[in-house]
Amino acid sequence: MIKSRIAILTKEGNLLRYVNNQWEERPALLPNNEQLRIDDLCLTGLGNDLTHLWVMGDVSFIPDRCFAEYDPKLWRDMHIRLRDDNEELSSVSAYVAPDVSIKSGRKQINVIFADNTKWSWITRAVTAKQLYITLVYLETELGVSISGSPGVVGWKVLDTFHPEWLYDVSTIDIDACHFDKSYSDLLWQSPTLQTGATGFIHKYDRNMAFTAACVANHYGVGTPVNKRGLGYFNPNQVGVHHCKWSGAHNPLLPRPVLGGMEWIATPQVRLLKHLGYDVNILESWVYPEQHQLMSQWAKFMWNARMNFEDSPYPKYPHPVCRKLARTGVKEAANGLIGLLRYTDFADSDLEKKRPDIRTGTVSRNTELCYHNLLKVESKERVRPALAYMDAFYYILPTRNGKAGLPTMMEREGKLGGYKWEGCIEITPAIEKVLASKAAVSKKLEVLNEQGWIL
Repeated sequence: MIKSRIAILTKEGNLLRYVNNQWEERPALLPNNEQLRIDDLCLTGLGNDLTHLWVMGDVSFIPDRCFAEYDPKLWRDMHIRLRDDNEELSSVSAYVAPDVSIKSGRKQINVIFADNTKWSWITRAVTAKQLYITLVYLETELGVSISGSPGVVGWKVLDTFHPEWLYDVSTIDIDACHFDKSYSDLLWQSPTLQTGATGFIHKYDRNMAFTAACVANHYGVGTPVNKRGLGYFNPNQVGVHHCKWSGAHNPLLPRPVLGGMEWIATPQVRLLKHLGYDVNILESWVYPEQHQLMSQWAKFMWNARMNFEDSPYPKYPHPVCRKLARTGVKEAANGLIGLLRYTDFADSDLEKKRPDIRTGTVSRNTELCYHNLLKVESKERVRPALAYMDAFYYILPTRNGKAGLPTMMEREGKLGGYKWEGCIEITPAIEKVLASKAAVSKKLEVLNEQGWIL
């Protein structure tokens, strides 16, 4: 049983929910469009004893500022969130004023506009019943209420693991400690593409890469300390380092760190040293205390996603909603890592301002991906043609990417293992794209539009 009390406002103006093992749909009794205000939706939700009222995207009114007007006398707090870069409402959290009586006795309501959330799985093709079932599936599996922000859902789950570490935050301005830009992804294309390519280009993608990077990775707790001029590097201490680094780079492999970077997180400094670069540490911000803050969370999120996989006897019977929920778990996990780079949190949410967690995760992911690249090179004697974050693209003479690169498939189906996404035959048109001077992202746009064939 879930704790949230959910209903869906349908385009017909009805409230849809599942009560006593049967679907119930009844009129919401809202004013007409010209008179409708956010108060009406909030009071309707509270009057029906709801915690969450989800508004379908095809409801006839379109949220705007006028619609968002409300009577301040009714509410102790009214938090209105707009969709990024526009004025459309994303969600509303309202708390009833102390002197306002609600028949249900409920004091808080969340109104969420399905079209304006950051969940990619919520589209106009998803019916009201499918939305309801998927929300129930996600809350049942994750154990937290589902809001319009995947990142916030991921944070709620993380909050259930080691809050004593999570809330032991820095007493100094973390932005001044260079944690926000001390990592880099792998973005690279091989110079051999300029000389032409034949065969098939294959895509290999890492399963929940950022989540996998959290497993057994250490994160700082408390306040980082500054160390200058020591030239000392502890490869196991969480921190970021002002470096001068140099060394001969193999042009047939990606750069382990983007050129010009000076502040670099511990995992990628470790990678530079592993590859034989000369690294001189001028200054560091390091945590004197560290723990595996994210490890249990990462394993939990992976297992939750696997519980939505198809099987002969699935835990969750509805196939469409199972697939939607599987996507939702991944988005909650990735959304948390994205959320932590946000800098403009309200005072009540400052504990979420953890660029150090994002930096440690992305930098560790780059380190792990690079080591996997080296392992494939050592065993298979082949190097990638393209690298984009956690995905590698290899050119092989065969269509069968699993048989053609078995080392890549050793941990297929496991957290952090690689999966083969398919291949594209290198026709003259594709060869021209690969040989062009376009950026990696532009080349991948063309390849993705072409479609990877299994």
